[in-house]
Amino acid sequence: MPHTASLKPRLLLCLRPAPVQRAASRLLGVAALLAALATPLTGQAQDVPVVPERMVGVERDVRSGADGGSDDPRSFRGIASFGLTLGGSRVGSVNSAEAIFPDLYAGNLWQANVGAQWRLGTRLSVSGTLGYHTDEASDDSYSLRFSRFPIEALAHLDLNRNLRIGGGARYVDRAWLTLRSRTSENTRDTQTLARYGHNLGWVGEVEYLFHGSHPADSKLGVKLRYVRETYPLRGSVRKFSGSHMGVFVTAYF
Repeated sequence: MPHTASLKPRLLLCLRPAPVQRAASRLLGVAALLAALATPLTGQAQDVPVVPERMVGVERDVRSGADGGSDDPRSFRGIASFGLTLGGSRVGSVNSAEAIFPDLYAGNLWQANVGAQWRLGTRLSVSGTLGYHTDEASDDSYSLRFSRFPIEALAHLDLNRNLRIGGGARYVDRAWLTLRSRTSENTRDTQTLARYGHNLGWVGEVEYLFHGSHPADSKLGVKLRYVRETYPLRGSVRKFSGSHMGVFVTAYF
């Protein structure tokens, strides 16, 4: 019996540390789990790219338009254009003893414009022009001409760097049908055959721009347009359609 009693304390001493070891192992497991969760967050924070100062400078240049484009909403440019037009009602024909003139039409024949363009943003611009639009038939003795001076106010929206669409108003204060003698230098020999009242019409057009990474940089454009307008004959209830199609070449400077 003394020998057996002496073994019990030793057995208890061996069994008592077991709960302490289990608790310690659990704490180590929790610490390892927290360390594993914290590692990805630390890695993400370390993986943030550092932009070199040279790249930052390039980004600033692009935003300011130094890459060749122009995003300045205050940009201003001159416009000069020339085009051929076709359409409208017949405004008259004259038969003289020396010649027979072909018919003239209120939508023919060529038009020249000068004006300016203002850019309101990266894609929108407005323009104003003053033009001279005429159709003429002549021979060695006489010249028959239908003339008018249109004023146009248009707005354009850039679809991409080469293509844009636009439209607006076209106002003509008056138009004339005149017959002039080409053999006389006296301006009094010019006869006004008909006068036409003012009219307000509208314009729709599409333009293709050449040369430039941005529409604000293009120097040359070709446009296809349609104009709808009517000319009332003064002193009469008759009206003549001046609606026409046109192809224009426009220079920007």
